[in-house]
Amino acid sequence: MSSELSVSAVICTRNRPVDLRRTLESLAWQSTRCAEIIVVDDSDRERRSETERICDAVDADVTVITKETPGLTASRNIAIERVTGDVTIFFDDDVVLRPDYIAEMVAAFTNDPGLVGAGGSIDDDHVYGARWLRALLMIPGRPTGRVYRSGWSSQLPRSSTRAVEHLIGCNMAYRTSVMKNYRFNSDFRGYALGEDLEFSHRLALDGHRISTVGTARIWHITGLPRLDRAWGYREVVIRPIVAGPRFSRVAFLVSATTFLLTNLVRNPERARGNLAGIGDVLRGRPPRDIQTLRKGRRT
Repeated sequence: MSSELSVSAVICTRNRPVDLRRTLESLAWQSTRCAEIIVVDDSDRERRSETERICDAVDADVTVITKETPGLTASRNIAIERVTGDVTIFFDDDVVLRPDYIAEMVAAFTNDPGLVGAGGSIDDDHVYGARWLRALLMIPGRPTGRVYRSGWSSQLPRSSTRAVEHLIGCNMAYRTSVMKNYRFNSDFRGYALGEDLEFSHRLALDGHRISTVGTARIWHITGLPRLDRAWGYREVVIRPIVAGPRFSRVAFLVSATTFLLTNLVRNPERARGNLAGIGDVLRGRPPRDIQTLRKGRRT
């Protein structure tokens, strides 16, 4: 009997069948096969049959779970209840894995029994903020994978393996035996901006080891978010939740004010959301459910 760790792959999807097909095909091509692939689908009813056809067509055993109410955190929590593999890896529905991604991730967890969370090296076409802006936000430009007392975080290092304090939701792996003791925060609704950051950082705060795995490479075909007022609000109000017990109102105010002033020039609508979020955080109000945040077209 093989002693190799088994892997459960989880993909949460909504109304993106073309992207989902590409992701599933890259999972089917892996040199190390997943023990199970679970797709949690909260697409519109008229599009669910399309998801099922795609999952049936791929050269892998795929289980589809459908749910009525859209919401990424709820989808992830459903998957936590269902997975059976030794390692659970969450993927966005718009990624393509290198053929040895699963093998490299299994090796990382096998070689380090104390490793609880891991993320692969992400190749994408996303343009990240300028270093001067990150410096003003009290976030070093160097990618360290840290989460600061303001609730903002630094980028994850690429193509290297090192300890970090958070992971990115497009590809994040957890040792299932530990992960099942946790759930994603239900305060993150809809598109759920930051739910991955908060979940992984909570495990790090509890003393669990989290790391990047530079040899597990993945391509993220990003659809840029709609940077509207709702987005601006959510990207601010999540910060105390992300920072947890380390949250500092002073650090938050410095970072958030700089963020607001920058967006006043770049995107006034987003800035109005930032301002509302800053007000709610400083008053201690719970986050308002303005609207469901959705991914938009790449611009």
